[in-house]
Amino acid sequence: MALVATPHPLLVHDIEKDTVHISDDFKTSIQSLIDTLEIRSKQIYSIQSLSSKFHFHKRRLYDVLNVYESIGICKKLSVDSLLWLGFSNIHPTVNSIAIQNHVFDSDFNMDDLALSDPCITIALLTQRFLLLFTTLNSHSLDIKQCAKYLSMKNDKYKTTLCKLYQITYILESSNIISKSQKPGEVVLSKQYFVEEATEEPSPIDIFSVQSLLNNHETPKTLYTDRRKHFEEETMTERQKYFSFLSNASFLQQLVA
Repeated sequence: MALVATPHPLLVHDIEKDTVHISDDFKTSIQSLIDTLEIRSKQIYSIQSLSSKFHFHKRRLYDVLNVYESIGICKKLSVDSLLWLGFSNIHPTVNSIAIQNHVFDSDFNMDDLALSDPCITIALLTQRFLLLFTTLNSHSLDIKQCAKYLSMKNDKYKTTLCKLYQITYILESSNIISKSQKPGEVVLSKQYFVEEATEEPSPIDIFSVQSLLNNHETPKTLYTDRRKHFEEETMTERQKYFSFLSNASFLQQLVA
């Protein structure tokens, strides 16, 4: 049965009756929210009640919910109600978004992930950020590099980086990503990492016409090329300068 935008009051779970230890700390509030709602999946909640119960500033709670909704954890039904779907819905949601964006296609232009609209929404930026892990087939990414790449079309690097820091803080507080030992780098949890489903390759006759004519790019080469492109597009001016000097030196050695 389809859920209506404004649910009947009796269907809304009364969060006020729950006893939860709350801290003023934003991260602790997020984790308390998750601990409480995850054990009651598919329940409808009042956003105002959640804000009050878990001591969120309403604007900050909306940031959390915008991130969550973009990756399938919850769904807003009205201005003050949401349906909690749970963290188990993250992987299938991100996988579906990846398929819709043709990320697994060999001819996919990864520059299409860059945001062209100067108005940057938390929801879309969250999706594009997580799609980068899949696009590059990498479990770890540098936040500044991601911000630079995703803002390459709208020239809004600082705004993108600022919002990306907000997003990664929420994702980290939710144990979806974690910080690596490398400064500025984050690691996506294995259970949420989306990669292309692979089938067992069938035996190939290397002397067949099909085999001789087959010049399709292998997945390994494809992702190597994508990572190289990503690195080139996100180089700092200093890195570009030293790369130029290195290439010039190499050419001189060849000439000599």
